[in-house]
Amino acid sequence: MQVVPRAVIDDQNARSAAEALENVSGVEVPERQEGLLSTFFIRGFEADLYIDGSPVFGQTNVVDSNTLVNVERIEVIKGPSATLFGGGTGAPLGGLINVVPKSPQFENAYTF
Repeated sequence: MQVVPRAVIDDQNARSAAEALENVSGVEVPERQEGLLSTFFIRGFEADLYIDGSPVFGQTNVVDSNTLVNVERIEVIKGPSATLFGGGTGAPLGGLINVVPKSPQFENAYTF
């Protein structure tokens, strides 16, 4: 498993999930012009997209993973993930990408 924390996302000045995952080994990111209807590949196989541990069905990037607003970290799990998430016959062979949003806080926080 490889984690891209918020500090690295900010250091890279990444504006999309594809930009944040460019330096993760084994992950093939879609071209910028491909936009919403493209998928990620891990080790040559199509990757599943999860948001906070829940699977996203259909086209993976339609959920607008192009924005990193309110994202705390991105977790990349490489290899067959059926042992972790069930999956069955549809389990991704390459792995999965889990986008973890920030947790709500009691105090207000602002960023400019």
